[in-house]
Amino acid sequence: MRETLKKNFFNLLMILTTALGVVLIIYLYREGMITDPDKMKEFIEWFGVFAPIAFVVIYILSIVFPIIPGGMLNVIGVLLFAPMMGFVYNYIGSVTGSYLAYLISQRYGERVVIKFVGEEKYRKQVEWLNAKHHFDITFAVMILLPFFPDDLMCYIAGLTDTGHRKFLLLLAPLKIPSILIYSFGMSSFIDLIR
Repeated sequence: MRETLKKNFFNLLMILTTALGVVLIIYLYREGMITDPDKMKEFIEWFGVFAPIAFVVIYILSIVFPIIPGGMLNVIGVLLFAPMMGFVYNYIGSVTGSYLAYLISQRYGERVVIKFVGEEKYRKQVEWLNAKHHFDITFAVMILLPFFPDDLMCYIAGLTDTGHRKFLLLLAPLKIPSILIYSFGMSSFIDLIR
């Protein structure tokens, strides 16, 4: 009985989160914020003292619904909150969103992953991983280095036998270098062009 309630609660939570995420993504798209960092920055600033929370929520949604470029959000995080706090909020959003992607795919399977990322992208990545037979190493490298499809890798990790603990032990420390590069590298670049 308790397990059924827990399962139903998780399903309801996922449905509500997905619905809210879709509504927010549609709004961001219609307002041009997905392609215009300045509009996205203004939108997040509108939340005032709650801007960090709004930023982290948008970052999480950008991983679950891979429409908003993560690199753009890393830059916005630095512009809004300065390099150190920008890094912190980027990291929280990235790790939380990646773990949520893992949980979604683990719970709902391949069909949902394909809906989120597209069949061609998914099949290409799975074929490549199956040919290598080293998922843990490949996952670690893709998470560690910037510009790889690490959101997709988190979804795929949920379809493997990688447990929660192992996933988080790989993910949490390996996200730090790429987010540091984005956060402090972009901060340096922005200072250079000013």
